[in-house]
Amino acid sequence: MYCVKEALLVKSDGHKSCYFILFDGLPLFEVNRWLEYKGMNSSLTSKKYAFALMKFFTYLHDKNKSYKDVTKRDIVLFIDYLLFNNDSENILSFESSISYQTASGYLTVIKEFYRYLEDVTNDGLNLMYSTDKKRTASHSYLYGQVWDMDIKELLVHKLPRIKSTKEHLKWYTEEDKQAILSNFNSLRDKALFALTLEGMRISEVINLDMTDYLSNEGIISIPKSKNGKARIVPLQETTIELIENYLYNERSIVEGALGFLDALFINLKEGKSYGKRISYRNSLNLIKTAAEKAGFNPEGIRTHSGRSTRTMELLKYQSEHPEDNLTDEQIRLMMGWSSSKSLEPYMNYRDESVLVALAKKTTKKKGEDSE
Repeated sequence: MYCVKEALLVKSDGHKSCYFILFDGLPLFEVNRWLEYKGMNSSLTSKKYAFALMKFFTYLHDKNKSYKDVTKRDIVLFIDYLLFNNDSENILSFESSISYQTASGYLTVIKEFYRYLEDVTNDGLNLMYSTDKKRTASHSYLYGQVWDMDIKELLVHKLPRIKSTKEHLKWYTEEDKQAILSNFNSLRDKALFALTLEGMRISEVINLDMTDYLSNEGIISIPKSKNGKARIVPLQETTIELIENYLYNERSIVEGALGFLDALFINLKEGKSYGKRISYRNSLNLIKTAAEKAGFNPEGIRTHSGRSTRTMELLKYQSEHPEDNLTDEQIRLMMGWSSSKSLEPYMNYRDESVLVALAKKTTKKKGEDSE
């Protein structure tokens, strides 16, 4: 039977962990070569892909079929098996136990694997995912059927029965913010969360160095944002106070033990990560835990909600104070977007005042265009 095993690869630059698939205790060479390739930058990627493929291979094995002989129909039946655990073509109309994203994830792994296989069967070594090669191997046409599948098209007719996606808390009210802030266990966690409420991405927050916080000016200087450009984030007095309290009461203790540290937000608990930069996963868990204590469903909490909230606060201010001439372009610069079109996904269309202002702006623009 198929199983996944972790292996330690010896490289010139050290040891690296990777996950491989075995069948009856023997490694599958071409499969594991692909998993090693996918795990070049992250062992977690090879682990995710290995377990997804193992589930698919096991399904095929139960049907007395090899992964080398797979067709598009096999993929469709496998997805039906995942969604409804039913091998019949006449699927009953009941809700799936997995989400659209999970089903799509399996399909993505399978598609990438067969795209790789087609290239390997054509030239033996090429890992490039080309689309213009002449198919020469016996299974090449079948592999092309698989990796050329349209995931969205395959899943769209099943959507009414697929488990709905998680409902995230996208915008915080003032009460929400205070409730979560009051349930953190440390000043560091409060300061970190407060910076997301200033509109910073969590990746920007956890990658801050001490030199990026300009306390005298009350700003954060982000040397390189998501779009590759630097930007400045002005801070509210309450956020500055939280950062200063964290630096004086918590971070200073760690520096007293370890010496000067570059990272602004560090691990405070003694152990192997003591004094090291806080990770994304840790910061997300901290926010989820505080939110759960405040009475929120932690499954609906994400790190980006503070940024969404800040965007809506700026839009609301723009609608309520037209005399200040706060433009979409200024908001774009403040939020660090490459285009003002990025504003749309952050908008709360249930906010009446913003919608009214938006309608007035649109009407005015149409009038100017017709002149």
